[in-house]
Amino acid sequence: MTRATIAISACLLLTVAALAEPRRQSTSRGRLKAVPTATISTSETTVAPDTLHSETQNIEIAGYDKPATASKETFFVVNNTGRTLTELTVTFTYTDMQGRQLHQATHTIACSIPPRGTRMLSVSSWDRQRSFHYRLSTPPRKQSTPYDVTHRIESALATPEI
Repeated sequence: MTRATIAISACLLLTVAALAEPRRQSTSRGRLKAVPTATISTSETTVAPDTLHSETQNIEIAGYDKPATASKETFFVVNNTGRTLTELTVTFTYTDMQGRQLHQATHTIACSIPPRGTRMLSVSSWDRQRSFHYRLSTPPRKQSTPYDVTHRIESALATPEI
């Protein structure tokens, strides 16, 4: 190769390397609004502005289901509030048909339920051996024990009002 060919090749390589260098990217985002950090005081307790108390808000749980063969419990959450729910803490109490408590479990579930919306959520079942079924679920083919369930919404996180 001649010196001219080597010089031209070197220039081309330097040009390609300069073009391949990543451009600087601006990571600042304009027009962001600060999330309020103040707390809201009620007569009973002080809570963050993104916490809803189920006693004062319309959050419903409906359509619970757990067949005997299922490893998950499913249910629908109806958000009758004006804010998007992002997290729900609910306690389920499981009883046999005579009203004796079998188990109690509290679940915190991440979700995204828009205002006036309904979403299906699921949690891992308390019935690890799959020997119980919810009394209103599809009748099982195998022998299993029916149970009833009640729920209590402990808390719900929602997007802050702006």
